[in-house]
Amino acid sequence: MRLFIALLPDDALRKRLGALSEALEADCGGRRIADANIHLTLAFLGEQDATTSARLRQFVEHYPPVNGRLVLDTLGVFTAPGIVWIGPGQPPQNLLLQQAALSRQLSDMGLAHRPSHFRPHVSLRRRAMAPAAQALSVDKFCWSYTSIHLIQSSLSHEGSHYTLLASSKA
Repeated sequence: MRLFIALLPDDALRKRLGALSEALEADCGGRRIADANIHLTLAFLGEQDATTSARLRQFVEHYPPVNGRLVLDTLGVFTAPGIVWIGPGQPPQNLLLQQAALSRQLSDMGLAHRPSHFRPHVSLRRRAMAPAAQALSVDKFCWSYTSIHLIQSSLSHEGSHYTLLASSKA
């Protein structure tokens, strides 16, 4: 099964980010990320077997509380894969430290994962082009988070479907 660990916004923020993605369609094209799939990846673990998945569930369920606040205020593009994203212009130090600690713990468990260089972002559109300069100004989206989540990604002809497998205690 294909797994990743992420932060998940509440439904209200997901809807606001989905609306931003809709507004970018004319400038960027591409395919909109479904509101239910909006997240911020902390570690992509790729294909894992059932035994490793069970270990990861236990790991996440017993993970210490993560508390933080993000201000998503900057649009960007990963050109090669055509991903239009929003993220913090100034990533908060506590998020960078939390992700680095998580990465070390996963490495200590013998789990290969990405990213090797963490750029906190939320993908909004896939197979998109860089938006025009005037589309790059956005409102600020404030996000308070308290948990990490283990998620399974299943691919189909209709796109990705995510299943929540475990969450840390808030």
